[in-house]
Amino acid sequence: MCNKLFNKWSVSFLYVSIVIFPLNMLLSLLLQKIGFAFLAARSIYICYAVVYLLALVIFTRFGVSIKRLVVLYGIYFLYFILYLTADPFVKDIFSGVVMTMIYLYYLPYSILILSRIDDFSLLFSSKWIEYTNYFVICIAFIVKYVFNDVTNYMTYSYNLLPIWVLFTLNFIHRPTLIKAGIAVVMLLEGVIYGARGPLIWLAVGGILGLLLELIENKIIRRLTLKKFSRFIFSVGIFAGIFFLVRQRLGTIEIEGSYILSRLQQGDLGDSTGRVVMIDTALSYLKFMGGEINGLFFDRTIMPEKIYVHNFILETLLAFGWMLGGLVLVSLLFFVCKIFLMSNYINKKMVIFAVSSFFLKYFLSGSMYEGESFIIFVAILFAIYQQETSRKSNL
Repeated sequence: MCNKLFNKWSVSFLYVSIVIFPLNMLLSLLLQKIGFAFLAARSIYICYAVVYLLALVIFTRFGVSIKRLVVLYGIYFLYFILYLTADPFVKDIFSGVVMTMIYLYYLPYSILILSRIDDFSLLFSSKWIEYTNYFVICIAFIVKYVFNDVTNYMTYSYNLLPIWVLFTLNFIHRPTLIKAGIAVVMLLEGVIYGARGPLIWLAVGGILGLLLELIENKIIRRLTLKKFSRFIFSVGIFAGIFFLVRQRLGTIEIEGSYILSRLQQGDLGDSTGRVVMIDTALSYLKFMGGEINGLFFDRTIMPEKIYVHNFILETLLAFGWMLGGLVLVSLLFFVCKIFLMSNYINKKMVIFAVSSFFLKYFLSGSMYEGESFIIFVAILFAIYQQETSRKSNL
């Protein structure tokens, strides 16, 4: 009973920690409208306080694992070693705002709460989570379209990505007309107000989720020409509705949309800045040899101390061909092993975690300065524990 209650609280905590970022847009807007501009500019801290309060409730009710506390302090010590071995030019990154949030917020809650979860099914079955997804997707569109929210397109879409993926997996599992309508809103806000990367990772998560659903329910074996024709017809109707609604929203300035303006210019796939950074990284790697340069070394060879926007290059530049290659191969092996050994729910959870928290590091962000990677690893570790425990009890 205690485990079930802990799982209920912890999965709810995971969801709340994900949903506070898009809900913060609404909170900030409301505070501005009622004249509290000072609080509106700091509304995210109110959201963080809510999550901290929820974490304290969980710690009070269910205690803290001493073993996980030891792991937490062990990781703090590892960061200290990485700081000592880092290039002097990038040592200040270890004490920056982003890393401080990782030390004080993401690491503790990932290790002490997320990694202890032994059943993620509530994330996909809870009605309040499902309906909150509907609300968040719709309100995120409204604050942009109606109230002209100025949240950056990258921040906007990457903060919504976990909600989008979770909703899409739910839609694939049990499609309804209401969900189809919400899906249209989701695609509109993604295309009009979002970035390319989140839409790519949403598509990847959706395709993997669809394949899992087809295989798990043996739909492919029972597929008939009539059912396939209905599916194609439904997709056509859905696409038609999407483009019709998009045309009706003619008041939106294309110049204000990153994706639509790129489409109009015919350079949606172009990314000159990333190409330059990748070329710079590859040129250095060709002559790097067996060097181990330390964490965040990519900032020393990139303009304006920026990260390289690719976790593979970031890892190799930091830890060298041998150690860096070992880290990458181990990560790939770990993800694949966990997916293959998992039951249906945990396979779906791996797809959710990979699409929402990890794939972004192929094109954006720094994996070693990213809170999403911490969450991703904690979820994988929790699934690994669940599956090894389940198999040992067979």
